[in-house]
Amino acid sequence: EWEGREIAMIDGIVRLSGEDFEAAMDFLNSVFGEHAPHDFEGLLPSIYRRTDEHMACNYAVRRDGAIKAVVGMFPINWQVAEVTLRVAGIGGVSTHPECRGQGLMQRLIKHCVTAMTQQGYHLSWLGGQRQRYLYFGYEKCGTSLYFTMNRSNIRHGFDDEPGVRFLRIGEEEEAWTKSTSAERGGLLRRAKELHDDQAMHCERPLKDFHRFCASWRHQLWAAENEAGEMVGYLVADKEGTFVPELMARSPDEALRMVRAWITERGKEGVSLDMSPVHNVSRDLARYCEQI
Repeated sequence: EWEGREIAMIDGIVRLSGEDFEAAMDFLNSVFGEHAPHDFEGLLPSIYRRTDEHMACNYAVRRDGAIKAVVGMFPINWQVAEVTLRVAGIGGVSTHPECRGQGLMQRLIKHCVTAMTQQGYHLSWLGGQRQRYLYFGYEKCGTSLYFTMNRSNIRHGFDDEPGVRFLRIGEEEEAWTKSTSAERGGLLRRAKELHDDQAMHCERPLKDFHRFCASWRHQLWAAENEAGEMVGYLVADKEGTFVPELMARSPDEALRMVRAWITERGKEGVSLDMSPVHNVSRDLARYCEQI
């Protein structure tokens, strides 16, 4: 995927390897952990892995053999209808406290922008302080809807039971066998199918699908109806109060999933992060407390 490892040697910039994994994780956890503990391997298991392929996505500056600055450039294939766009995701931007103000971050980001241009990427994405990244050509864009829905909304808006239950999908096959709707591994495979049915989605190989869903220590859940059919899946934080991802066979089943999640999980309410084109956004807008 990444052409020309020699390109990264310009200006003392190197690409890391699997052998650098421990040192890189210690560095990132230390820099980002100044105010709160961090565990990058646990927080983002889909991109921080002990392989040459994954670690080569990280560009670094060393001094006396020690890592002093890092910028990650992670390849993403974004499917938009029939078109596949290559996206360079930027993350893990960090500089050792003793080396700040020396332009290391600027050199690394400029190097990554040059590399992604040479390698034919269509666009790049990152999250961060707006003015900080304006210097490199990044700007805020896109629209996301943030819904809040609570028990009162459900009590006044519906007079039937949602008829949905949830099963945790874990990394181990034993978790999958608890379902009546699929053979071993079927829940994860069906979740990927629902994910891939979206007109816009980022490619997730089946073998890594759970890792993507587990980012930020989130949990993956399958939703089954009373007939034992898997009707959808959702991703939620450990507390179950925030749902950044939800997919279902139909808008009605998606709304039933939201209702069941609040009532079955014993939560007073839930927040959901949704695309404006998500098939349940219109119905959520009719019943939710706030957008």
